[in-house]
Parts: sequence; structure tokens; C-alpha cells
Amino acid sequence: MQVKKTEVREAILDSAFTLIREQGYASTTQAQIAGQAGVAASSLYVYFDSKLDILFAVYRPWLMRRFDELESRMAEITSQRERLETLIYALWRDIPAEDNGFANNLMQAVSNLGPKDTYSRDLLDECETRVSTMLRGCVPAERANLADERKLFAHILFMAQDGFAISYKINGPSKRMDAMVAGMCDLMLR
Repeated sequence: MQVKKTEVREAILDSAFTLIREQGYASTTQAQIAGQAGVAASSLYVYFDSKLDILFAVYRPWLMRRFDELESRMAEITSQRERLETLIYALWRDIPAEDNGFANNLMQAVSNLGPKDTYSRDLLDECETRVSTMLRGCVPAERANLADERKLFAHILFMAQDGFAISYKINGPSKRMDAMVAGMCDLMLR
């Protein structure tokens, strides 16, 4: 049995992030990841079960850093509408555009799963919980049900983010973003 080394795992993750950011999840092979990391392709399976596992290991901290930054920015904003706009712009414009549209890679990976394939919804659940918490600070008390424990509005915002991530990769920034954010804010605040 091979011993797992932190340096090797980090090299694999660094390699994966660079390659996936540059050429996309679908075009990145495990052999490329291993080669750039300086390990044998078979060594990847010592650390990860699949290419999808590698992507989640790279994607989760990448996305959580963005959420940490977003929460910090929002904490400094006093206007509920401005906080809500900041949240929606981050989800629909900023995160989909970052690192060469890196968020689109999750869409590439998950959209290729078949009915018998499985993946954990833990990341989505964690993100929806964080977004629901942020939403509570953006809406008046009488609209707090928008951030209820079922996280329905957070789920809607995330499903829209998926579409914006795909669209950004294909078309670049949406020309209707300002109108869509304003409309969503109106809907949520009134």
C-alpha cells in the first residue's frame, strides 16, 4: 500500500486547477494532471477516486474563498438592497467570470453524469445554506421566508448561476445582467 503524501496531493490539485482552468474539465485528462504534477497516472487513484473527485477537491475551496470574500464585503454594506445586489451579482456575474469561467467546469462535469453515476450534494447543500444565511441579512424581516430552512430561493439563485456559468463561457458577460439583478431585487424586496 502506497503512503499518501501531502506534497503529492497538493501537486495533483495544483496541476488539476491549472489545467482545468486553462482547457476545461472535459478536455483535461487524468494523464495530463498526473504528468504536470510529476506523478504516475496510477498514483492519482491513491489520492482520489476519480477525475470528478479531483475537481470537487479543487472547486470546493475555490468557491468557499469567494463566499468568504462575499460575506466580508456584504458585512460592510448597510443598505439591504445593496447587500442583495452584491449577493446576486456575485452569484450570477462575478463567480461565473472568475478564473477563465472556472465555475463552468462543474457544469461540464455534472452534466456528463449518467443516471447510475453518483456524486455528493454536500457542496450544493453547504452553498445553499450560506446563501440562505446571506439572504436573511438582505431582506426585511417580513420577507425572511425567502431564506427559509428549505433554502428554496438559494436553490433558485444557484440554478440560475449554473446557467450564467455556461452562458459566460459561451457568450461572455450578459448584456442584460443589470436589468435581471434589479428585477430579482424588486421581486425579493417588495
